Amino acid sequence: MNELPFYLRGKGTLEDFLRRQADKYNIDPRDIPVHLAGSPEWDLMDPSERDRVLGGVLRNVITTAVKEVEYYRDHPLWSRVQPGTIESLEQFDQLPVIVKDDIEGSGGNGTDGLQGFRKSLLKNPDLLVPGNIQELIARQERANPNHEEILHWYGGPDVLADRMLVFGSGASEGDSTFTKLSYLTVEMETWALVRGLYMNGFREGQHIACMYAPTHKGGLQLQRAASLMGMPFHSKEDIFTWIRSQGRKYATAVSEFKKASDRKDFEAADRFAGTLREGIRSYIKYHNIAIIEAVQPVEEGGASGAKGMGLSFMRIFREDPERFNEVQHAFLTGYTVPEFAYEELQNAGIVVSTTWGSTECMALATSGHIFPGNVNNLTSLHYPTAGLVFKYLNPGVQKVAVGEEGIMSIFGLHGTGSMYLGNAMDLTTRTDGGYLNIHRFPSSKGIVGGNSCAADALSV
Repeated sequence: MNELPFYLRGKGTLEDFLRRQADKYNIDPRDIPVHLAGSPEWDLMDPSERDRVLGGVLRNVITTAVKEVEYYRDHPLWSRVQPGTIESLEQFDQLPVIVKDDIEGSGGNGTDGLQGFRKSLLKNPDLLVPGNIQELIARQERANPNHEEILHWYGGPDVLADRMLVFGSGASEGDSTFTKLSYLTVEMETWALVRGLYMNGFREGQHIACMYAPTHKGGLQLQRAASLMGMPFHSKEDIFTWIRSQGRKYATAVSEFKKASDRKDFEAADRFAGTLREGIRSYIKYHNIAIIEAVQPVEEGGASGAKGMGLSFMRIFREDPERFNEVQHAFLTGYTVPEFAYEELQNAGIVVSTTWGSTECMALATSGHIFPGNVNNLTSLHYPTAGLVFKYLNPGVQKVAVGEEGIMSIFGLHGTGSMYLGNAMDLTTRTDGGYLNIHRFPSSKGIVGGNSCAADALSV
């Protein structure tokens, strides 16, 4: 390609990397420099060629899984998978499905359905981690000469003695589980996020205000992405520290809202939410924020699980739209972006986008620079997370046709940390280039609670 995005200046290209390989159809993912996850060359590659390259990556990941990862080694179906037969991502439908929670009767005809791994993972947090993880991390480091600089950003060897980061997953259906990833895997996923944000219209020098806390994976990766893109980052801590400094009224509101939210007394929290929304708008105006990264539940204060949470983006916006005159972009994640939200914001001249990712795998797909239009029509990012939309046939799967809805499963192609292969996540409609309206399975407990990044962004 003629010109790489500004954030890849001075870095090697995917084309050069592939040219140097003895066999580009048999690449070990630990040998791929992390910045290449941010390259638009993945999108420009001939689809059949890309499929063969990533098929080889998948084969090496599966080889590690069935040999070194307890869950896959002992799984009645995964243990029978022959990695050598995998040559293409098109073979996704030949691989077993895994789920975090039991789905009773999912096979139909009175069958027991799929057995989830949550309980086993809670007992053994390393259940999905390769037994030779330190060897794999050392291999990753050899592929990334600047790995010491990257490690320093994530806390350095004193903080990450085993060079692993641990993140809690949202506990919408049970106790929160933990995903363990090497710092270079987190960095690789972040480069994919950078690519998605760039496709959405993020540019160097723009000021970003983020409602996610860095203690959650999404918040940390958004902060790191901003640093890689040369974008001044205004953290959630920065925002609320400034609000507290604006006087006793605001300091009290921050404190009381947090106390009420922690004890799940949402009616009490709402009594202080208006003051916080006012403070957030003042911060946005005062600091010339161009991009806001926030959450908008599917239903405003409705049954989505966000009832009583007063910091949804549209509530902040609607009370005083003039405070957003300098805002160019709203990046809304955590839920499917509701139509009323993106249409109202687009009519106000604000670009809206989203990117699908999870604690388990980041980032699968992104909006691209859609204006106007349905921002939930997502374009696949291809690497290092890939997906399949399927129907479950007990025990196999069948890919759905373009335009049909099915279950979306994800495949992490990094191979260094908790490995999610064929993990059923959400519902979506398959499109030519990606996914339309990715949304969660119905939950009896809602999303707000546990360690959900969406819940975090709706609180203090």
